[in-house]
Amino acid sequence: MATTLKVRTGDIEIELQSDDLAGDLEIALSAIERLAPTGGPSERPTRKDGARANGAHHGGAGGDFQQGINSYAAKFEANSSRKLLRIAAIHLTLNDGKDSFTRDELFARARTAREWKKEYVDQQALNIGRMVKAHELIERSNGEFSVPGRALEDAKRVFSGV
Repeated sequence: MATTLKVRTGDIEIELQSDDLAGDLEIALSAIERLAPTGGPSERPTRKDGARANGAHHGGAGGDFQQGINSYAAKFEANSSRKLLRIAAIHLTLNDGKDSFTRDELFARARTAREWKKEYVDQQALNIGRMVKAHELIERSNGEFSVPGRALEDAKRVFSGV
């Protein structure tokens, strides 16, 4: 059963729906901390959707995560439509720093992987539905998704070799 948490600080409001609230709470609090006005000179303006003006607003961007989609696919042995969609979601989150992404962004990223095959296009919608049901993706709103905290932690362990 999904739990909903709403947090508001200043003019920023975050609504989190999660089946793993404990795992996703850290991500939500980190996002709030980065988006909250600090009054300091390093503060970057935010867009209407809460993203930083430079587009990156997830704490995972940078370091070991800054790699191409094909590197991600190789590390995670992604060789099927569903696995490539999962890796594309993780890539959008860790590499690009996106807390959420649209269905079109997810599909576009997956299609850039070397392992992507034309016949996978017919499986995209079916796989998204299955991924949401299997808690591999969280559907925040119609057509907008995020990666569950537990899946991100697992992905980070793969990168760190643990």
